[in-house]
Amino acid sequence: MSGLLVVLSEPGPTIPEAEFNDWYDTEHVPDRILLPCFHSWSRWTSTDASPPTHLALYDLDKPESLDDPAHVALIQNPSPREASIMSRIALLDIRAYELHEPVHPPRAGYEVTKPGEYASVAEFDVPAELEDEFNRWYDEEHIPMVTKIPQWARSRRFVLKVVRVLGTEEELVSKYGEGRVAKYLTIHEYTDAHAGETVEFKAALNTPWTKEMLGKVSRFERRVWRFSSSWERS
Repeated sequence: MSGLLVVLSEPGPTIPEAEFNDWYDTEHVPDRILLPCFHSWSRWTSTDASPPTHLALYDLDKPESLDDPAHVALIQNPSPREASIMSRIALLDIRAYELHEPVHPPRAGYEVTKPGEYASVAEFDVPAELEDEFNRWYDEEHIPMVTKIPQWARSRRFVLKVVRVLGTEEELVSKYGEGRVAKYLTIHEYTDAHAGETVEFKAALNTPWTKEMLGKVSRFERRVWRFSSSWERS
């Protein structure tokens, strides 16, 4: 699997949270479990108050699986409930990424259907002349140091391929879309919320190389998400 589908969503004032979650958990994700190009499904909620407050992650065969005919058919032929949600939702930010190599193995015993309780999601834009060094820093120093954090479970890196955005809240929608989403994405998973308090975490953020790279990137955004639910193919 080389693809990742990332969906950031904000229900907005016309969709009660209970309605949104019931649709997502009992219809939207279950419909996608049936698609062969989809391999894992998980939902996350933000640990801060900033929208969007919902995150969904789906492992795909490849980024192009977003346009797999069976998936397109689901989108083009929604149920009445899904059509209603889509007409009212404040934001649906859909992104397809390609897995960045080298792939770092997760902690021993890790299960895809039981990810870390918390996910630190970092987005970067990097000047073209800095990309090679940025990737060397991440793969040769940063992730090896992150794996020493006692709560660490898994780290993966991705490169953006596709962005599609819709929604009724124009101010929120205008923040996303092609050209407004960072190229590089990293997801670090941790078993509890205290990873950032450890000596190992602070050491990973305070090396000379880390300070140099973070000082040179053109964009850096980081949010922490809490695991909500996952699904297995029956």
